[in-house]
Amino acid sequence: MYFQQSCASLLKVHLASQLASGWPSAALWSDEAAVVFSSHSMQSNPGKFVAMLNRLWDGKSIITHRKTSKNANIKGRRLTLNLMMQPILLERMNAISNGIKRQSGFLARCLMAYPSSSMGTRYYQEPPTSYGYMNEYESRITDCLNQSQHLTVKGCVDLPTLHFSTDAKKIWVQFFNHIEAGLSCQGQWQSIKDFASKSAENAARLAALFHLYEGATGDISAEQVERAITIIDWHLQEARRLFSLGEENTYISDAKRLLEWLVDKDLAETTPRHLQQFSPLRDKSRRDRALELLTEHHMIRFSHSENKTLIEVNPLLFG
Repeated sequence: MYFQQSCASLLKVHLASQLASGWPSAALWSDEAAVVFSSHSMQSNPGKFVAMLNRLWDGKSIITHRKTSKNANIKGRRLTLNLMMQPILLERMNAISNGIKRQSGFLARCLMAYPSSSMGTRYYQEPPTSYGYMNEYESRITDCLNQSQHLTVKGCVDLPTLHFSTDAKKIWVQFFNHIEAGLSCQGQWQSIKDFASKSAENAARLAALFHLYEGATGDISAEQVERAITIIDWHLQEARRLFSLGEENTYISDAKRLLEWLVDKDLAETTPRHLQQFSPLRDKSRRDRALELLTEHHMIRFSHSENKTLIEVNPLLFG
């Protein structure tokens, strides 16, 4: 394909001009993201480069103005970005004043993942004698690629519009509202509002990809939306773990402290007001966050009786 070149070379000849005049569907992959972020494009004008990536994610057209050649018009293009980096690079990106700050919105458009290291458990295993289990996958990917042969330099035009089925839309709306509720001052996504705000759209995009990959016809199904939400929710947890580690440790400590107090006081049932007056967590925001974590882990649950909010402690905790 037109874009079969190394990541560094692709950036060197300028990503924008290649997208404008070359194959309209491209992927930028690297297992060393430092190569990308140390490229000339990033070093000379990181804000402009990131803004271009953001607009590509949004599906908007871009006109780049150049002094030595004609302007590049990027329209109807698709770009997939998949970068691996060392943790120290992510910390540096988030710290330097002129780098890829979270305020740029670039990181929030990405699905973050930081799996635990497997070092120390990677014992030698004989390689498989056959990769037959990959045949079906490779065949389907080949079919998908063959469908793109009609693309021209004009780009990805006249694309069909995909719709949710009635059940799929209900599930997606529930997820949207769940995320929105968590964006409040005491909500579970408070520390990663930027990531959470993009999660419903990412779920819709992922469900559409599942729909297309499966070769399905008609509307996007409820099952495809449920799968997408499960994956997006996992990535949200990863983002929260990565970008609010210090806060999370505090919240977890508060939750443990509050739970120990409830059990020690033998309080099978209590109220938020009682906790405000007598518990070790008098600060309302910290108390509410601790209660939220305990609810997520099924240690407590909220109920209502005679216009009063009750907090019920899991009876299994009392032995």
